[in-house]
Amino acid sequence: LKGIQLRFTGKEVAVSGSGSTQTTHSHTLHEESCDWLEGGTSFHAGQEVDQEKIFEVPEGAAPSFRFSSNRVEWTVHLRIELSGWPDYVTTCTLHVIG
Repeated sequence: LKGIQLRFTGKEVAVSGSGSTQTTHSHTLHEESCDWLEGGTSFHAGQEVDQEKIFEVPEGAAPSFRFSSNRVEWTVHLRIELSGWPDYVTTCTLHVIG
């Protein structure tokens, strides 16, 4: 295992215009990254791993919402870097309540 990184992001996305003049604008509300497990960590087949990382939504931050032309979304992006294998990358969308 080369490492595991997490990125917690809040983003506002708005779409203006229509058709060929449609433009998407985005603004990052919050972003926090961390190295969850550092390189050199090794695991064995069948070994269970129980790790926890708490990200806090900033006080006063906008809650999740989605309308036809704008949204606020909160995500956690996970990257697992493996020696000799392609990285495993996934993003989970969170529902933040205000």
